[in-house]
Amino acid sequence: MTGRRQAGQRDCTYTYTVEAGGDLRIDTTGTPEGKAPRTLPRIGLALALPGAFDRVAWFGRGPGEAYADSQLATRFGLYRQTVDELYTPYVFPQENGNRSDVSWVAFTNPGGTGLCATG
Repeated sequence: MTGRRQAGQRDCTYTYTVEAGGDLRIDTTGTPEGKAPRTLPRIGLALALPGAFDRVAWFGRGPGEAYADSQLATRFGLYRQTVDELYTPYVFPQENGNRSDVSWVAFTNPGGTGLCATG
């Protein structure tokens, strides 16, 4: 199944492939209008999970937030937290909870059933 979404002046194609073992692979390709950018733009996918999937495990930088200006203060490793623990209550609403250099992330319910995403 292939979906095509046009956002603003950018065009992306998402190809969804369900493997025999139940794995879902999403391939994303995009073509910029005009001259190609010097750096790769952020291409994202919004995903919502039921609230029961409140446990998070990931391999990458952590355990706290890791942004371009602070990621050297974090270490590579395997980390586990709840979804609520990823939130930082900043005075002004802003992006928060970012983890960088993540190889995989898993969201599970108390029974261990869930979703694992790899890059």
